[in-house]
Amino acid sequence: LETSVDNVFTLDLISLRNAALLGGVAMAPLHYFWFIILNYYVKSPLNKTLIDQFIASWFFNIYIQFILSMLNGEHFKLSSDIFKVVFISWLWWIPVKGIMFSFIPDHLMLPFQTLGSFGWNVIMFLFVGR
Repeated sequence: LETSVDNVFTLDLISLRNAALLGGVAMAPLHYFWFIILNYYVKSPLNKTLIDQFIASWFFNIYIQFILSMLNGEHFKLSSDIFKVVFISWLWWIPVKGIMFSFIPDHLMLPFQTLGSFGWNVIMFLFVGR
């Protein structure tokens, strides 16, 4: 379902719905509790970044693929590109998470994560187109 505005801008309403549900309903609560656990048990910003990116990011990326397949009405099948997706995401997320865990107060981590996700989604849209 697409809506066109004077043939200049096309809005894909299904993708917009999926992004809103994925970010607002599926990922935000998960990140909220993840940050509480991580901040409680790990004190070093470097260790938080390493644990978040080299352990948790695999689970988050698989979870995202699962949620998107459900939203699209498809059966879940782990993408063979999962390694490429995670490795490419590290180019964005390691610096973002390093800044977040080093300088952002605990109560502002979720909004910062959301801002980082918005930036990641813009990059993905510009380079991948989905």
